[in-house]
Amino acid sequence: MKKKFYVHIFCMTSLICELINKSFQNSNFKFVCTNMDNLRSNYFENLNISPDCIVIDKGINKEIQYKIKIKFTNIDIVYLPSLHESDSEISNGCKQISEPLKLSELGNVLEEIYNKKKDE
Repeated sequence: MKKKFYVHIFCMTSLICELINKSFQNSNFKFVCTNMDNLRSNYFENLNISPDCIVIDKGINKEIQYKIKIKFTNIDIVYLPSLHESDSEISNGCKQISEPLKLSELGNVLEEIYNKKKDE
């Protein structure tokens, strides 16, 4: 049995995660969500996960985004839609999904990251 590609989503509401989970239920992707509404201040200190890819939802404040980038320095990051359209802090390893969110575009980006990691 092939291992699922683990995608961790940091989102403002569980609705986006439910939509993504439902849309990709027959894929090679396994989605796990962290709802930012219920986040404790020491959340990142105690977080012990190893995702293959991170998705950051629009609306997450810059301090939390920074904590995510520091915690997962070698993990590909996908930003949902147009989160940083003019942000110069985005590195070349980060992917942006255009607005409005198209699940097909997200799927293509995740497949690209999956194939890149598979070939490493």
